[in-house]
Amino acid sequence: SIEELPILPVQDASQVPTIQVLDANEYHQKANAAIEAASIDEALTIFEEGIATHPENEALRYGFAKSLIQYKEDHERAKVELETLIQISGYNTDAHFLLGELAEIREDYHTARFHFDKVIAIDDAYPDVHYRLGNILANKYDNSQAEAATSFERAIHFDSNNTDAHYQYAVLQDEFYGDSEKAITYFEKTLELEI
Repeated sequence: SIEELPILPVQDASQVPTIQVLDANEYHQKANAAIEAASIDEALTIFEEGIATHPENEALRYGFAKSLIQYKEDHERAKVELETLIQISGYNTDAHFLLGELAEIREDYHTARFHFDKVIAIDDAYPDVHYRLGNILANKYDNSQAEAATSFERAIHFDSNNTDAHYQYAVLQDEFYGDSEKAITYFEKTLELEI
């Protein structure tokens, strides 16, 4: 036997709740406003809603990943978001740089080098990438002093105020190349910058 279902009254369309869908920029602005108001969990929820609505939006994914790292120290979840972002865009320098930093934290220097090399291939002038790569090459790879020196030299070229890049370059000039005159020049620049 078929039961009869009750007939429900027709609602006025103005009384039916609507779901508000924001554009990607509005989600990003709301999430940033929540962060500024120290409502981190709310901000992360807004980022997640924005990503669910706009899965191809790079800024939302990057903002979400960066927030996961900065406020929750959730490196694994951030890594997944950044890898997804790279799959979407193919060449996002910010995502590669952040993945390189996360790999350094995990002491996975091969992966860090891979991502820093990707950044350089896309944007040779990206801030700090040559310095970070130089540190890895100088301290974590055997027989990479020449590459490390080149990286520190490039770091200095792009940021002449990077004190440690001057220092590291001076050390390599002295210990690896045996060029004490050049080393002294860069040691002096290091001291000058520290004052």
